[in-house]
Amino acid sequence: MTIRFEPVTFSASGTEAITGVSTTQQRNLRRADHDAKSNPGHERKDARALAKLLVMQSLAAFKVPPSASAAIADSAAVIIEMALAKIERAVEDPEGLANEPPVQTPPGFDRWYLVWDGNGHDFVSAVDAYFASDAAPPATVILNLRSLADTILDRAGCPLWRVVKQKD
Repeated sequence: MTIRFEPVTFSASGTEAITGVSTTQQRNLRRADHDAKSNPGHERKDARALAKLLVMQSLAAFKVPPSASAAIADSAAVIIEMALAKIERAVEDPEGLANEPPVQTPPGFDRWYLVWDGNGHDFVSAVDAYFASDAAPPATVILNLRSLADTILDRAGCPLWRVVKQKD
């Protein structure tokens, strides 16, 4: 028997409740090609899509325009998804069939902070190490991506993946 991880998806209103991005703003982001629509019909968002919108919403609070935040958020969403996959309650597995998380983290990966300085961004393992560098510009925004993962899971109120048995 094999298993697969089925992503739990959320409607536009569910996405709004989790990310704070209104349904109107979600539509506007899609129309401007900052948030691609994945399937025909009503849009539903999985963990990575929720993470992208939450990062974009967080950066928007600091006046970062969607044209700049969309690319940053794409990268950050991958990291947030890795953080989510490490949280046990993010996966519904009542039979204990999964031997690994739904998303793998590369060995030794530890860049859990997004630092944006107004011109560019970086992912760093420790904020104090970033500021210890004399070459580092002053940061405008620092986002703890593991904390954003917890926020998504708490606001969703349910697991983000389900373990599903597949016939061999």
